[in-house]
Amino acid sequence: MMEYSEHQGGLEATLTDAQLMHLVPGQTLYLRDPRNTPVTVRSCAPATGAFVVCVSAFEDTGAEWVLPLWDVTKFRVGKDAQQLQTHETNILARSVAEFDRTIQIPADPDMQRATGLEISGRQNDIAAALDQNFPDLPANVTAFTSGKKPCDQWGAALQSILITRGVLDLDREFARQYASNPHAGEIIKGHRIVLAELGLVPYQGHIVRDPATFEGPWAKPHRRNHILTRLAFMRAMLSKLGLPEVPLYRTVYSDTELRQPENRGFVSSTLCREVAATLLASGQKKQVSATFWQRVDMDRVFMSYFETPQLSQRYQEAEVILLFDEANTVF
Repeated sequence: MMEYSEHQGGLEATLTDAQLMHLVPGQTLYLRDPRNTPVTVRSCAPATGAFVVCVSAFEDTGAEWVLPLWDVTKFRVGKDAQQLQTHETNILARSVAEFDRTIQIPADPDMQRATGLEISGRQNDIAAALDQNFPDLPANVTAFTSGKKPCDQWGAALQSILITRGVLDLDREFARQYASNPHAGEIIKGHRIVLAELGLVPYQGHIVRDPATFEGPWAKPHRRNHILTRLAFMRAMLSKLGLPEVPLYRTVYSDTELRQPENRGFVSSTLCREVAATLLASGQKKQVSATFWQRVDMDRVFMSYFETPQLSQRYQEAEVILLFDEANTVF
């Protein structure tokens, strides 16, 4: 979610669609977002069907994104850009043919019920731990819904719970990656697959490219523990705030017609009307843009800016990350 800079507008006339042959190290690509965010190609990794870029401007300057090779179509490039040699481009094309495959993992209703019971048990345990160890946590719902400022006390409470459950580092890296680019790398994808196995959100997406996706601290049991702990904590927090439903905004824009949310496991939203308005103005560079408002059940809330420092360190967007719900056509 980024504000569009008007001086970028004249750049578009000099750009053309990026292709595999343009993935030359050192090359500048421009993301197809309202600001034409520039990135620099660092390297290609045909063994995992990926290329690495470094963000060159705006709030995320310096961030590295590991993207699937076919995501080159999400960028544009200068019309006089350098090109790989034919044999180098062919290597990348063979990698795309190997990895550009999708799978589906349905969400089993029986597993969903079992998962719901486990989350409820964890929620009770976390609520008791918060009462015992953090008796003075602020319960002012306006502080949360205003979207103005993260809460250090709730951040400390979350950290304590995550340490106890052994998932603090995992949580920090997940939040950092989501804030930068939820579609880069395999971190978010790995969580999406485990969400499906838990019966929470069906998985529809690409196969895993990197064998390290489910190794070490990112193994499925650790991811499962993180997901259950996070959902339980958020429900405990929102219950203490007296907020069974969360009032949220979501802005979308497109070069074609608007569609209902695509299943990407998670949905980004904001508590702040001003943020939504800024995004709407940026989106008016596109063919169509719109802002929606809705009260969303707290059971869908995975994390928010309020208790998660990584979501507000670079972007002041009052972001709330939801689980995808295929029955909801707006959020």
